[in-house]
Amino acid sequence: MKKHISFAFLLLVVVTFSACNSSQTPTPTPVDRSDSSEETPSPTPAADYIGLSVEDAEVRASANGELFRVVVEDGEPLPTTRDFQPGRINASVENGVVASYEVEGVEAAASPLSSDYIGLTTEAAETQAIANGVLFRVVSRDGEPLPATMDYRPGRINASVENDIVVSYEVEGEEVESSSSPAADYTGLTVEESETQAANSGDTFRVVFEDGEALPMTLDYRPGRINATVEDGVVISYEIEGEEVGSIPENQPEYTADSWKTMIPDTCISYFDGCNNCVQEDGAESAACTAMACEEYQEPKCLDADDSTQTNL
Repeated sequence: MKKHISFAFLLLVVVTFSACNSSQTPTPTPVDRSDSSEETPSPTPAADYIGLSVEDAEVRASANGELFRVVVEDGEPLPTTRDFQPGRINASVENGVVASYEVEGVEAAASPLSSDYIGLTTEAAETQAIANGVLFRVVSRDGEPLPATMDYRPGRINASVENDIVVSYEVEGEEVESSSSPAADYTGLTVEESETQAANSGDTFRVVFEDGEALPMTLDYRPGRINATVEDGVVISYEIEGEEVGSIPENQPEYTADSWKTMIPDTCISYFDGCNNCVQEDGAESAACTAMACEEYQEPKCLDADDSTQTNL
């Protein structure tokens, strides 16, 4: 009888203790996370590359999943591949620090036409072209045409340089608007009078034919420039670049793309084929010529300094 009472009493104590402990356990309160201060980190802006060392910029680009390369270092363009990789960072570095950049595939503030190369040194123009993601080459230096490849590269800058300064340029594949015809007439004026009149009218004037001879000239395209034909010091006709204006001398012979073949001696190294300036080096299978397109051909002429005659091949 005593053992039975003791067991019942012990069971009562255990049940009572469990009930008390259960009543003291707090109910978890739901946490409102709507005001959490955690934010999804935004991508590092490309502008953050400016001011970084090359090493730090490479680390950051790698962390952002971007490609990074230096294309200009201390004002000197570096050899780069010509492949196009959207999003790649092309940086200009000064003293080991990123000074500027462009992102491939993202339209830059400047384009080949809006970014002016006139007045820049050749080196500065090359640097600017690289920064703009375009090709740059000099096709005329100090009035002398330079040998150029015949390939067609839309957007490439073809520059004319005087005393290492870009004085004019054209962009392959771009049509530049031509200016209106000048109000002044140059026919009948002397060369000196024409130059004075052009200066007063804000026109550019040059003689391209003199006494039936084609004169060496730069290959740049200048809308509105006066290209004059002169006989005995007097302008007998002229054309305006970008327009067809002026008369053609009645006695001027007609030339074709093949006229040079019978007019340029085989000993001539540098010659004008009626449209382009060419250089035929010894042992070369073909001549290297500029890549101008001409509707009308002028008189072919050997440009060698010591060549005073032209004989048939």
